[in-house]
Amino acid sequence: ALVVYDALLCLGQEIPLVWGNAKPVASLLYICTRYVFIVWMVLPLFTAFPVSSTVSIRLLSSWSAFASHMERIPSCTAISWSVSFAGVLARIGPSVFASLRVYVLTGRNRLLFGIILALNVAPTLISLVSSLR
Repeated sequence: ALVVYDALLCLGQEIPLVWGNAKPVASLLYICTRYVFIVWMVLPLFTAFPVSSTVSIRLLSSWSAFASHMERIPSCTAISWSVSFAGVLARIGPSVFASLRVYVLTGRNRLLFGIILALNVAPTLISLVSSLR
């Protein structure tokens, strides 16, 4: 609740500084660090009050737009996938940010940047793979 309150308080200052930024990579990193975390925390709440037992998801079975069909999957599965995906994004943002700090503070040492990024991202990827099994 405090994170949402803080996001609402800072929204007025954030719009011109982040959303009006000419650097989309920096804005994307900021969004992954700040807002995806909120989504990641809110998504599990949808399992407390299920609306339907299944969700329709459109899957393309080939490149043709006419070959698409609707597949019904359990809503808990869809929410679980969404929570896993949001969790990866919520962890990747700070990992990239920390790695970029190391990159700048070490005089743009790419080797050290790569090592720190790999060490930061590895636990997230391992967690994602294990949750999808």
